[in-house]
Amino acid sequence: MAMLSVQSYQRWTAVYLVKDEASINRGQLSYRSKIMSNTGNKGLNIEQALTKHCSHKSYAVLLNKYERFEHPGVLAQLALDMKPRGVLGAVVTLKVDGEERIPHNARRNFYRKHEGILNPDLPRMKEMLNHLRVFSVEAYKFLPQFDLRDSYGNYYEDRLIFIMSFYDMVRDALDSDVDIYTVRKYAPKFDIPQKIVLSENAVITTNIIDEIDMDQMKRTFTRLET
Repeated sequence: MAMLSVQSYQRWTAVYLVKDEASINRGQLSYRSKIMSNTGNKGLNIEQALTKHCSHKSYAVLLNKYERFEHPGVLAQLALDMKPRGVLGAVVTLKVDGEERIPHNARRNFYRKHEGILNPDLPRMKEMLNHLRVFSVEAYKFLPQFDLRDSYGNYYEDRLIFIMSFYDMVRDALDSDVDIYTVRKYAPKFDIPQKIVLSENAVITTNIIDEIDMDQMKRTFTRLET
């Protein structure tokens, strides 16, 4: 249960992805737990979990299998960090093999066309992929389907694709034509979030560091342009 039952903050809903829903004894689950069939595609799994089971004004926390919260105060810390207006999401600390990894570079502005395509900053994108675990459900629902699917209409397997769309929405200051374009692109749909915060004390223990799907990046090169 990823230490959910002992969290000091108890206003949560957990969505579990399973291969066979019929094999699950629902009587043993918390009333806060939801069961959903695993589609086999990470992008589609996330989209279905958020749209079917998550409150519009809530924040989602992504956990891989076998990951857990490091201490009982993680959700309380995230609730506090997400409270200010204009926060899109949070990068968190990961504890890997007993070592805490704090994402120092995952909060700054990211220009997808330059840092994701023309001159890929792979270390930065890998940090974004692994540490951006918390984000606004409302913001996700405003992402166009074009940003979530490939040219064949299939959901992207790699969540880095929609994470980069989140970073398109985050700018500390309107100091360039690129920033102005981004705000104009999303302003009619959403009260633009201004920042991604570092929730250093929200620690997730993991033994998995996700790698960027380079084959998918190559196949979807033109789809990544802003």
